[in-house]
Amino acid sequence: GIYVIKNAKGAKYVGQSAKIGKRLQQHVAKGKFTQAEVKKAKTYVVKGTKTRREVAEQRMINKLGGKRNLLNKVN
Repeated sequence: GIYVIKNAKGAKYVGQSAKIGKRLQQHVAKGKFTQAEVKKAKTYVVKGTKTRREVAEQRMINKLGGKRNLLNKVN
């Protein structure tokens, strides 16, 4: 699926993973987000392939105003 995390300052990050829970915990382990921020993440089910998740992720990035409005470094 895909997920949207909002940090304490209100900035958002969009990501995708086949194992969202594991991926969110990796963000915490790396210090990118706090456990509290990850706990509030919005998740969306995307069935199918990685390509489908990537398309859904890009659509969410576009919906939120593009990479320039997000914490994402890669589009």
